[in-house]
Amino acid sequence: MRYNLNKLFPFLSIRVKLIIAFTLLSFVPLTIVGLLGLFYNTQSLEKSALENLVHDVSILREKAKNFLGNINMDIQYLKESRVFNTFLKDYYRSEYPGYQGSYVNLTHQICTFMETKKIYYQMFFVDRDGNEVFRVQKVGDGFKIFKPWELSSSGYRFYELLTESLPRDEIAVVPVELLDVLNNEKISSMSFATRIYNQQNEYQGLFIANLFARDFFQVMESKSHITPHRVVAIVNNEGNYLYHSEKKKNWNRLLATREVQNISEEYSPTFSQRILSGKEGIFLDSKTYIAAYAPLFITRFSGGNSYFLFESVEKSYVLGPANRFAFIFVMLLLVFLAISISAGFIATSQLASPIGELKRGAQIIARGNYKYKLKIETNDEIEELANQFNQMADAIRERELRLEEHQKQLEEIVVRRTAELRNEKEKLQAILDNVPSAFLLVDKNKKILSASAAIQKITGFSRQAVLGRKCFEIFSDPSICENCMMATKQSQARPSVFIETQTRNGNDPIYIEHITIPLEINHQYPVFLEILTDITERKKFEEHLIETERLAATGEMAAVIAHEIRNSLTSMKMLLQLEQEGNSEDDLERSREIVLSSIYRIEEVVSNLLRFARPSPPDFQTRDLNQLIEESILLVRPQLEKQRIRLVKELDPKVPEIDIDSNHMKEAIVNLLLNATQAVNGNGEIVVRTQLTVLKHRIDDFVYSDRYNVKTPLEFDKVVIPRGEQVAIVELKDNGAGIPPNYLRNIFDAFFTTKLNGTGLGLTIVKRTVNQHGGIIRVQSKVNEGTTFQIILPIRRKI
Repeated sequence: MRYNLNKLFPFLSIRVKLIIAFTLLSFVPLTIVGLLGLFYNTQSLEKSALENLVHDVSILREKAKNFLGNINMDIQYLKESRVFNTFLKDYYRSEYPGYQGSYVNLTHQICTFMETKKIYYQMFFVDRDGNEVFRVQKVGDGFKIFKPWELSSSGYRFYELLTESLPRDEIAVVPVELLDVLNNEKISSMSFATRIYNQQNEYQGLFIANLFARDFFQVMESKSHITPHRVVAIVNNEGNYLYHSEKKKNWNRLLATREVQNISEEYSPTFSQRILSGKEGIFLDSKTYIAAYAPLFITRFSGGNSYFLFESVEKSYVLGPANRFAFIFVMLLLVFLAISISAGFIATSQLASPIGELKRGAQIIARGNYKYKLKIETNDEIEELANQFNQMADAIRERELRLEEHQKQLEEIVVRRTAELRNEKEKLQAILDNVPSAFLLVDKNKKILSASAAIQKITGFSRQAVLGRKCFEIFSDPSICENCMMATKQSQARPSVFIETQTRNGNDPIYIEHITIPLEINHQYPVFLEILTDITERKKFEEHLIETERLAATGEMAAVIAHEIRNSLTSMKMLLQLEQEGNSEDDLERSREIVLSSIYRIEEVVSNLLRFARPSPPDFQTRDLNQLIEESILLVRPQLEKQRIRLVKELDPKVPEIDIDSNHMKEAIVNLLLNATQAVNGNGEIVVRTQLTVLKHRIDDFVYSDRYNVKTPLEFDKVVIPRGEQVAIVELKDNGAGIPPNYLRNIFDAFFTTKLNGTGLGLTIVKRTVNQHGGIIRVQSKVNEGTTFQIILPIRRKI
């Protein structure tokens, strides 16, 4: 994407732009080099600090591991010593004071051991019954062996639970705070406990050694690569501090016993989660600190707790040299920027003066003084530009003279064309004023822009009176807007037609036809042409024609009834006359059969006429269309077999159930099947096919309307199935004689028939049934090739 700096900064002069460009060309490279140096310096400092932190954590872990290993060796040495084992044998073999000698030897050995190590606060032994057997404790500068009555017989359940799941010779460790009863103070301690077993693997008791926590923490105080500003801490799995290099002020208080001393108070949740994850790693906070961390010791023998070590340092301390470099770099940049701008002002002063002269000359020429000449002598491109300006002024002056001549010619042409257009407009207006129909030009707000003279004859308003008014204000019935294209905001470009009925002064109604045509202007339709025509006389003629057709239909119906009944009565009359003449019994029996057949024929004709004239309302139910066709075929199966007609069924199983009037639709299909059997007339073939499909084109057809229930002229119902609609198609195809082309257009008309004994109502009732289902029936036929009837039914019925 290109950016136009002149549009972004239109207020900058060319001199300022040149100064900015000069400054940027010298200032930007220096800035980039400095920023890269600062970036790599920062990266180097952070990397060095992280390496030092990882190294320190590794050393501290190793020291802590060695320290705890030494403690483990001390305890193993004591409990495996000959003096300790002798004491255990005497204690459980003799009653008090039988073990007194071994007791004295053991306690003195432990005193000597503790005095030598100088890190232990107390050691004691608890027998398997939970009774304290001996205790040696540092008191002041020496060590005290507690008397039997000073020992405790309770309070050791904690150590039993702590060591309960320990394997043999394993030691549990846990930080504790012990109360020194003699001095009434708390002693921070690391408590080590192990179970004692004899050679028969029998549990003998607990040996517990408590050492001063300060001796363990002094390991954490070792020198580091980053001595100042560093923080070394040990936390448990709940985030509470066991040790903190800055928070630890009193060795007799464990930070882990105070819940307020938690890692989450001064570090982010992300850092806290990383520390407590039990993994080694480094953490680099974007703003505050960097740190290295690792598990100190994770063991199931630490009272359910795990302990983690981390060392952190403030990022500001690590990046101190980089920050000082950045400050110095910014100061130097500002000085260099001032020097660059000053040099730019000096260098661009040689360009500003001739450019200003060019600007003033351009302004003079723009005001129309094309005789003005620029005089700039710089012996460079600016002088060449001034000469081009002078040549341009001469060319414009010559062009102006030519334009004046062309303008005079155009004015003459405009005057002539205006007169011609006025003449054409008068002719067109004369034509419109003499046409019986009235023309209105209406905008999208229904405001009348123009009108022909015939508007006064149709509405009673003169042409001048309707201009500027809303179109619906000049009609007698404002409800006509409901059918108008402008009111319904249709976006289609096809004209719309509707008829308005008016009654004036109590006389006969007047019919006004409204034709609305959208006019396309700039590919939009903001203007409409309204054509109003008085069609009262045409309506009267149509009504007369409809009445004539009604009488003709009545005559046709009467003729059919009379013909059928007369034929049947004639047959019955002749048979009765023969009976009077005394024929044989067999002849009389055949005569009765013929009479009954004639009566049935009369009954059938009357039933068809009643069903046609007064059809029963449809009863729609959800049915399987394929099943309905199977039932219809069963009704005509005897006829097919009698005439040896082969029936082929191709029923699509994908056709779903649809809403259908079973009786009427079954009657329609049977009617079509019977017509096919009559057309085939033996040894032929009838194909019945169903199909589920989606229409690719819109189809429509007029709904059947008999002549006894005709609507107002120009008002007809249509069945419309839009494109994309899912439909079921029922197709009945035969290879019979076919229907002549001149009969095809009339086969659905009432009383139209080519059969000697037909009433002409069968296909009429079929079409009415299909239309009632929202469907359309189509027919294709070729003489001597056969006929195909196609019923198209929408899956979703729309009435």
